[in-house]
Amino acid sequence: MANDQVFTGQRDRKIEIVKFTKTKNAINEVATAEVSVGFFWAAMKDISGNENEEGKVIHLINRTYTIPYVAEVKTGGDHMVVKDEGSLFQVYHVQELGRKAQLLLKVKVRE
Repeated sequence: MANDQVFTGQRDRKIEIVKFTKTKNAINEVATAEVSVGFFWAAMKDISGNENEEGKVIHLINRTYTIPYVAEVKTGGDHMVVKDEGSLFQVYHVQELGRKAQLLLKVKVRE
């Protein structure tokens, strides 16, 4: 098992994972619809804030969320969004922890 795995009791934030699908509206135009993949208990780790060599502080809100393994998130997670306390975070990488045990979602603020 990997060192990054978390215990069930450490997953203390309820998040929603959302994907976007193309649909047609009433006048036959292509529209994007938001579809919930589900609500999950997650362990969040905030890794934001950076300083470059010139001393400028860069405020990038980067986080990681560890959730139970979900096959749909593993295969298409990099096109999904995490909703946490009213904020949207774009998933840019999904890493499997253990064999079908947990997923580590690396996210950044969705602009």
